[in-house]
Amino acid sequence: MRSPLLEISDLTISYRGRRRRAAATAVDSVSLDIGVGETVGLVGESGSGKSSLGNAVLGLVPPVSGRIQFGGRDITHLRGSARRPLATEIQAVFQDPYSSLNPYRTVGQSVLETLTASTMPPAQREARLGEMLTRVGLDRSAAERYPSQFSGGQRQRIAIARALMPAPKLVVCDESVSALDLSVQAQVLNLFVELQRDLGVSYLFITHDLSVVRHVSHRVAVLRQGRLMEFDRTEDVIGDPSTTYTRRLLAAAPVPDVEVQSMRRAAGRAWRALSAGDDGDRAAWQRAVERLAVRTGNALLADRLADAPVAEAHRLLFEAGTADPEAAGSITLTAPGDTATVRNLAAALHARDLVAARAAHDTLWKGTVDE
Repeated sequence: MRSPLLEISDLTISYRGRRRRAAATAVDSVSLDIGVGETVGLVGESGSGKSSLGNAVLGLVPPVSGRIQFGGRDITHLRGSARRPLATEIQAVFQDPYSSLNPYRTVGQSVLETLTASTMPPAQREARLGEMLTRVGLDRSAAERYPSQFSGGQRQRIAIARALMPAPKLVVCDESVSALDLSVQAQVLNLFVELQRDLGVSYLFITHDLSVVRHVSHRVAVLRQGRLMEFDRTEDVIGDPSTTYTRRLLAAAPVPDVEVQSMRRAAGRAWRALSAGDDGDRAAWQRAVERLAVRTGNALLADRLADAPVAEAHRLLFEAGTADPEAAGSITLTAPGDTATVRNLAAALHARDLVAARAAHDTLWKGTVDE
């Protein structure tokens, strides 16, 4: 097995408090790694420590403890001239395409900045400049223009070209598409994927948007208040999260479907009323969950239901409809061991057949939640 390109071990980052306030820990003993040509998504809410970890990799923030290895070399405490050679191997694309480019310099001057530490001859630099602008979807003539003459999406393409000029092995992308319109986001994300396929570059992709993670990442690390909650393959974290926090992030993520969003809210309202002791809303909550599962054609849920013990089946349905799975309690079943009916429910979900799903539900469960 090859050693990873980037390896972070037990990294802790703290910021000194002001006026006798205690130091604040932004990253707490986090360990993760990135392979060659791999994208690792780093997700979490605001203040979870995502950007602090990325800045530590870039050498912008000194860690309190732990170790960062790049290509088998310890770079944790490299500063100044000792770190300068890494500029050709580790680059960054930041969030704001408007402030990341100097408005008084041409695009060509800005893009060539990342070759300051390179020994590349001038003629070769100019040739590479034209090549990179073309590769990110811009005309070579863009090099003579100024950033104010470009849209936000085009400026982010310029920032990507600048980061890739020295042929880095790793690019830290810190919320690189969050400031863009949705349609432009999709174009830039596709560009990231295409460039990785062609150039073999690795990405540490920092974002709060789980739909972005699903699109570009091979593995996902979830941070909460500086702690690593889980780190696994994208399909496992998104499809079968192991922590309640990740499930809440997934439940909070918007979907481009007004009806699904409406059903989510209805299920949440009914469950909150049910939790407060209003038994009359239990049936409404169950209907909302079933409609949500059928409307979205939740094939993953259906597969899990088909293979789950009956005692687990209602819990799985519950987690599909609420942002707070821990509040589920236990469910009393009327037909323990009735795996055939569970499979019927799974088939109904696959077929998006609400009538059949409701019939299977009524056969299996009394719907009594033990408080």
